[in-house]
Amino acid sequence: MTEPVKNAFDDAITAPFWDAATRRELVIQKCESCGKYQFYPRPFCLQCESDNIRWVKASGTGTIYSTTVVRIEISTELQPPYMVAIVELDEGPRMLSTIKGNDGRIGDRVQVDWRERAGAPPVPEFRAVRKLGTAES
Repeated sequence: MTEPVKNAFDDAITAPFWDAATRRELVIQKCESCGKYQFYPRPFCLQCESDNIRWVKASGTGTIYSTTVVRIEISTELQPPYMVAIVELDEGPRMLSTIKGNDGRIGDRVQVDWRERAGAPPVPEFRAVRKLGTAES
């Protein structure tokens, strides 16, 4: 019988993600067989089912695909109101995250940032860097 996983950081599939997060690096998986990127971590490629996948550093940039504002307390780490978004990374995969400062709209360009946590690796969150169709930066 195998030992139960103690927490999410002990999991062999997600450990490389959390190790990179401690260095403030956003990593995603890339399939060496078909070239597709994927997130969240899996032991095989969703596109071609190959197990020939590796972790690569992501650009850390993307576009807000969808947003919502959470107005009730779900976790003591996040005080409402806060914005949750699906961010489409420039590499293709979509990632669920928070938007720093609650400043973001669908179509806005974003850059990864990091939210610190006590006793755990930081979590990627994003901040708007430019509004779609404007010259803001």
